[in-house]
Amino acid sequence: MESFFDVGWMRKQVAGLCRRQLLTPDTLTALAPGITLELRRTVEVANTSIRITAGLSGFMLAPIAQASLYMGLAVGLKGFSGAMIGGLSNPRGCVIGGFILGVLEAMVNLWQAQWREVVVFALVIAVLAFRPTGLFGPRLAEKV
Repeated sequence: MESFFDVGWMRKQVAGLCRRQLLTPDTLTALAPGITLELRRTVEVANTSIRITAGLSGFMLAPIAQASLYMGLAVGLKGFSGAMIGGLSNPRGCVIGGFILGVLEAMVNLWQAQWREVVVFALVIAVLAFRPTGLFGPRLAEKV
């Protein structure tokens, strides 16, 4: 049974398969498997869903933070930091990395609130120093 954090719908649904094919660098490879949905329609649906999600997140963030041009910068940096901790190539790792980052930030906030940002980015630096692909990223082995 697949969990909420799993992206199984990307592997089983036709629209998910078409979106995965859009990640390839050229159009001919995207059309090769014979997916019946049009490529242009899939791009429009993906862009529309991204824009709606971004608009809703801005709408929900505005009452918490003051509405300004840079109001999403801190949230975006922490989201990207969580994704780097988990590993950018693994969607589950990105979610788990964000969860780890949020729990750590909440625990440090209970202890000393002014050290919250320092500890978060120190964790990012430590993880990237020892595992450059993230905690759940692929292990890279170099032959010397």
